[in-house]
Amino acid sequence: MPGLCGKVLSFLRMESLIGTEGISRKGAKAQRNFAENCACGKNAGGVLSGGLNERKSMSDNQTQAPPPTTPPPSTPSAPAPGGEDKTVAIVAYLTLIGFIAAIIIHSNKKTKLGAFHLRQMLGFMLSWFAVIVLLIIPIIGWILIPVFYICMIVLWIMGLMAAINGQMKPMPVVGPLYQKWFGTIFD
Repeated sequence: MPGLCGKVLSFLRMESLIGTEGISRKGAKAQRNFAENCACGKNAGGVLSGGLNERKSMSDNQTQAPPPTTPPPSTPSAPAPGGEDKTVAIVAYLTLIGFIAAIIIHSNKKTKLGAFHLRQMLGFMLSWFAVIVLLIIPIIGWILIPVFYICMIVLWIMGLMAAINGQMKPMPVVGPLYQKWFGTIFD
């Protein structure tokens, strides 16, 4: 703070010039110590050089530094491409709780990528419950369950990877159907 340093130095200079001889020496020493340790550094030293009897003003000794420029206040810039979009899209793929959290986040700021992946995940979850219903069917359901589980895991990974990359790429085979069935949900 150059203004504060200058005021303190002016006070110390006044104190040393007004006081008695003993106080003047102490005041000069205080000025030198302050000038050496002051945050404004060399600017203060230039004002004090030359002792008590020699008065130098800042304008005689050196040029005054221009006032510090402050950057203009930052305006909220647009988020990085896909920043919040990706968040909603990725969180949608993280369990049922993540899907609900993604819906809440998406309700604050609706984005196309978020809505796309919410529809994909809604269809995926409904398909997952349909696969679980196959457990009721004896023998055929028991045989098909492992195949469907593997397919569902592959679809989930592909959907999650598309969300991570910020792509609106539907899941293979069933993804376009999910978009058709749930086309206006989450918009």
